[in-house]
Amino acid sequence: MPEDFEWTGMCTKDAWLSWWFGNAQKGYPPLKRVFPEDFPDKNKRKRYSDFKILMTGIENCAKDKNIFVDDMSVDQAVAIFQECEPVLYEIYKARHCKCQGPGRFSQLIWMTVIDNVRKSDTDFVK
Repeated sequence: MPEDFEWTGMCTKDAWLSWWFGNAQKGYPPLKRVFPEDFPDKNKRKRYSDFKILMTGIENCAKDKNIFVDDMSVDQAVAIFQECEPVLYEIYKARHCKCQGPGRFSQLIWMTVIDNVRKSDTDFVK
């Protein structure tokens, strides 16, 4: 991965799409196909580990719902994410009772979501 690669700024849906399809504009491959060693520093490798845990959790959610497709199109990836997002939202809502609804949740960056998933009493991350 290039030195200028940054993990910040991606909402969870965009993170899911980057996991499957990368970012052609920036020359990033699908993040599903990279390894921790591909990142230039320890912090980015740690973030990749967090990222992979969240993406694997979404994949497992899709498998549990029998909607997972191994070789998916962008439209299929969006539909799968939309089916699994309520599960993530419920985890978030359980930790933040003043949550303002799923619309606002969809704007959260993936790092906030994985932080809440890790701190929850859920088996989302198997």
